[in-house]
Amino acid sequence: MGKRIVMKSSFSPAQRIGMSLICGAALSVFVRTESLLTTGQQRSALTIYSAQRLLDGGRIYLDTFYDRLPGAVYFNAIALSIWNSLASVMIFELSCIALASLILYYALRRLTIPAPSAGVTSGWFGMAALALSSLGGANEPAEWALPFIAAFVFFSAAPDAKRPRPAHIFLSGLAAGAAVCFLGREAFLFVIGMLVIRQRRAVFALGFILAPAALAANLYFSGALPSFMESTLSFGFAFQEKDGYPHYFIYIMFVTLVPLILLLAPRQRSKDNKNSGRKSLKTALLVWAAFEVAALFNNGFISATSILTTLVPLTILWSLKTDNVFTDPKPVFKIRTVYILMQASLCGIIFLALTPETNFELNGGQKLRDAAVIAKIVEKNSAPGDRIMVWSDSSLIYVLAGRKAAVYYPAIDPLFSRNLGRRAAPRYISDLRGNPPALIVVQASLLPEGLNELYSDRGLYDIGPSQSPLFDYVHMKLKNSYKLLTVENGIVLLRRLKKI
Repeated sequence: MGKRIVMKSSFSPAQRIGMSLICGAALSVFVRTESLLTTGQQRSALTIYSAQRLLDGGRIYLDTFYDRLPGAVYFNAIALSIWNSLASVMIFELSCIALASLILYYALRRLTIPAPSAGVTSGWFGMAALALSSLGGANEPAEWALPFIAAFVFFSAAPDAKRPRPAHIFLSGLAAGAAVCFLGREAFLFVIGMLVIRQRRAVFALGFILAPAALAANLYFSGALPSFMESTLSFGFAFQEKDGYPHYFIYIMFVTLVPLILLLAPRQRSKDNKNSGRKSLKTALLVWAAFEVAALFNNGFISATSILTTLVPLTILWSLKTDNVFTDPKPVFKIRTVYILMQASLCGIIFLALTPETNFELNGGQKLRDAAVIAKIVEKNSAPGDRIMVWSDSSLIYVLAGRKAAVYYPAIDPLFSRNLGRRAAPRYISDLRGNPPALIVVQASLLPEGLNELYSDRGLYDIGPSQSPLFDYVHMKLKNSYKLLTVENGIVLLRRLKKI
């Protein structure tokens, strides 16, 4: 009898998993490219519009309403300055995700994780981030903050039994502080840094405070600080408790008190620096992951990309737990488990790639299509210098048409906010009186009953008697000063009469 020939795979387990990750990442980019309009969906459109105004010489918070921290606006402005297109924003966004994945790989290598395990971990993180950006979370602050969060991990992660350099400690704090300029809840990285860095904590604190302090100084000297406080605290961070106090006040107290306690706590030296360092790192990562998970539920809604920052500590913990997955003499079970997880992720992305219409509709596809059609009509019937008004909960039409808003609030959400509505509605009326728009686009209902239905699932909004003057003025304005231009898919376009 002849000898049995055993066929061996020409690829190692790490290579097979790596190929799966590359395929998943490529398909994720394909899905994003095919549904490019999702880059400007809902609140992301406000970020792009604010970036356009910034490039035109406008000022965030002063000349246009923006309800988040400004980091994402600056990055959108950089992308648009290179190429004024949604594609430019998407390419820059995906590049930031890829950069974060690469930095995470080198951070794991600094923690003495073997290259195959570090590659799988950082590769899966990158693929997951790209895939999540295709599920209704494109152009979100969490994605722009990822490179800075990964850089914080890289400079904080000193090899076992070695002290981090003062320069690395400072850069770690600087990266963490920069992440806060995109996503406010990442201020908790200050606590994590205090847990991980056991020496020269003052250097870390100095680096951490630098970026937020520079941002605050810029807002103060530009006169935008009051508007910033009103828009972000009264609207963007207004996730209300039953007694009326925002959850973020609890976060601020926690983030402030815990580092002070850690700074005043006595330092304990361990004879086994290696085990002590690794244990403190795992403790810090567990605390970080717990905080991120708590923040998800605290925000009142969970979007696709809101879990991105949660994945960072979880993937590092997983890598520390399975750092020998490819070096263990008998790693069969671990490798199979990893491979199954990678294949499951890949299957989900393949489904999105094969059903682009389903994915597009999940992202509000019809509304995005309507915005693109209306933007072309607006562009055709107005001059580049004309200002328009869009009665909608999205500012995407401004972005696609390249026209400025005649009002301070590009979207109507703040007009009906519980905290901001009473002040926002009078300003909206004042803007319309002082700067009549050349065109008006009515995409949302002009009746309180219709808007109640639109905002019925959003607990932060209240449409009541305080908005009655707003509805009355808009109705009067449309009736006396504008004529019908066209109606497309239920969206009404009106042109201003020559004499007002």
